[in-house]
Amino acid sequence: MARTEEGVLMSMSGGLASRSFFKELTSSLDLEVQVITTDDKVFTGILKGYDPTSLSICLEKGKLQDGTKFDKIFLYGQYIKYLMPTEKLIDLRPLVERLTRLFPAGGVKYIEDTRTIIVMDKVKVTPKGVEGSGAIAKRVKEIYDQYMSEISQGESL
Repeated sequence: MARTEEGVLMSMSGGLASRSFFKELTSSLDLEVQVITTDDKVFTGILKGYDPTSLSICLEKGKLQDGTKFDKIFLYGQYIKYLMPTEKLIDLRPLVERLTRLFPAGGVKYIEDTRTIIVMDKVKVTPKGVEGSGAIAKRVKEIYDQYMSEISQGESL
């Protein structure tokens, strides 16, 4: 029985580790990454997708180390040695807290996997900006701009 419990615990922790790994990889979607292959070629581009089974990836709007540009490239996971985000991941949770204080309960939803905030089912906020129109979008954009300004000032200190 103890072995079974250990096996269950090992299985659960393995599943947790796997979920955590893919959560981290997913958080790099739409960010610029640098990929080094097993033959030491260096690719830089926007990570658009990945296959969780093979760890193959799709990069867009990128270039090779020699300067050759590409619109889209698929790299087979077996040949990837390293994948590193080159952009800083912006933590939107403090922004979610600010917005939650300003809008009615349930009016602000945060989708952590995609790093997306939805305000009043009308405005979408991502690290790239604010999408929407009207008074709500205008107010959200003001708060977003202030938050991003504070982040960039904090980095320069």
